[in-house]
Amino acid sequence: MKILHKTICFSLSFAAISGTAFADKGNSEACAASLSPTGKTIFEAVAPSVEAETNLKKLLKKKIRPMVMKGKLKRKDAKANAPLAGECLLLLKQEKQSLSKT
Repeated sequence: MKILHKTICFSLSFAAISGTAFADKGNSEACAASLSPTGKTIFEAVAPSVEAETNLKKLLKKKIRPMVMKGKLKRKDAKANAPLAGECLLLLKQEKQSLSKT
């Protein structure tokens, strides 16, 4: 679990740094459409809970860990797909932040 947690933290840090570049390429739904089935599962499980002020690191941990523990996701697959799903979730958060400012 520590490895999964570290991977999620790293991916969110990377996504935060490069988030502006991804925002120019399209919205979160387009990003999610390009994910693998496991990435889409992660995105779909977490996306409904994302708000403008959401701490994505905590939310991903809260949502993904039980999925791995219950056998819905394999640990290896979650670890490999969390970074890309995290990028799409960051886009979703940025979209919600833009909407809340208007």
